[in-house]
Amino acid sequence: MQSFDDNYSNFVHYLVSHKSLPSVRTIARHLNLSSRKIYYILQHANAELRSAHQPFLFPNEKIHASQIHVLIDALADSEKTESYINAYERQLIMDMVDCKIKPNT
Repeated sequence: MQSFDDNYSNFVHYLVSHKSLPSVRTIARHLNLSSRKIYYILQHANAELRSAHQPFLFPNEKIHASQIHVLIDALADSEKTESYINAYERQLIMDMVDCKIKPNT
């Protein structure tokens, strides 16, 4: 069973590859999580966005680069407080940042 941090990290990584937020059911199916967990993760992400004065994420709405940057920064900050970050988590963060710096064509 994955921890919340792993699920949240996977969720943020999933957002990076989309222009608009898919439905909760679609995200749940893709990340192999329950819809309930996706709602919880989405609530956590929106709390991060609210603290940074950014608009909330809503299904079928456009995802803005500023929202992604806030979520990636919050994810990186939360991982800095842990005593150890493994190579997979570090690479995930670097990939997310690279995707937003070099947009897909």
